[in-house]
Amino acid sequence: MSTFLLVILALLPVAFFCGLVIWADKYERESFLPLLICFALGALAIIPSIYLENGVLEARWFDLTDNWHLLLYSFVGIALIEESFKALAFFAYPYGQRFFNEPFDGVVYAVMISMGFAGVENILYVLDSGMEAGIARALTAVPAHATFGVVSGYYFGRSKFESTQIWALIAIGGLAVCIFHTGYDFLILQDISQYLMLGASFSIYILSILCFFMVRNALYHSPFRQEKS
Repeated sequence: MSTFLLVILALLPVAFFCGLVIWADKYERESFLPLLICFALGALAIIPSIYLENGVLEARWFDLTDNWHLLLYSFVGIALIEESFKALAFFAYPYGQRFFNEPFDGVVYAVMISMGFAGVENILYVLDSGMEAGIARALTAVPAHATFGVVSGYYFGRSKFESTQIWALIAIGGLAVCIFHTGYDFLILQDISQYLMLGASFSIYILSILCFFMVRNALYHSPFRQEKS
């Protein structure tokens, strides 16, 4: 398969989740430019993430043949790094802007950042490993990043409009997404059982149910809801 077609294959699931979150934003949809900037910031966030992740591996702080070390590595060496740079992009740009004017905007912009990150990551994997990797990641890694974006965006979005709990909500969102991300990567990387590896994919679809209720709750608290009803 040509490089062009592989890139298209890598980006199709990313486009799907971008379209899905934009479609779900039914009360006050966001302008194209902020969405594009968030996507681009997410794509850029993968550069320092790869650099630090490679640094952790080269430092050999963790014995990846030991499952407890692998779990800790999944948290410190992958989840914490990736979610920190996504959060940095979120708070650096959309969080303080005037167009961020309802709780669900947190979900929208966090998912766009996550999809920018996932898009570049997916291209790198697909160009390296081919069509099979693209199909597998379309059903696993890309939905994982989308759900991570919903979880963090839900809490970060609430934090902007619940002034008495700003830092608590930010902390809950950051910790929750790191825990979910850690669990997913650990199940993918472990060699205890192939069934656990399959469980990583299953867990994402379980998490998507939680994301559905988060989306519904964020939309319910939109100040624009009454205007549309």
